[in-house]
Amino acid sequence: MIQIQLDLYGACRDLHSQPSLSLALPQDSLVGALRAALPACFDRADLARATALVASSAFASDSALLRDADVIPADGRLAILPPVSGG
Repeated sequence: MIQIQLDLYGACRDLHSQPSLSLALPQDSLVGALRAALPACFDRADLARATALVASSAFASDSALLRDADVIPADGRLAILPPVSGG
């Protein structure tokens, strides 16, 4: 198992009571597996809202944006970056 420490930003921060969350996934899991598991981990949102936001968000390591087919980095440190709007 890999312990993932996920930093939350933007609208994702509103879905959880802490600025980050931890979860465990099997070793060598893909980012897509994290995307699928994550909505159920938030403690301040209904599942439909969390699922929609996670589906449109990007995941990043300390050095790169990650695609769903990428293996989660060995250190387990990631951030979720939701879409933003502004003007």
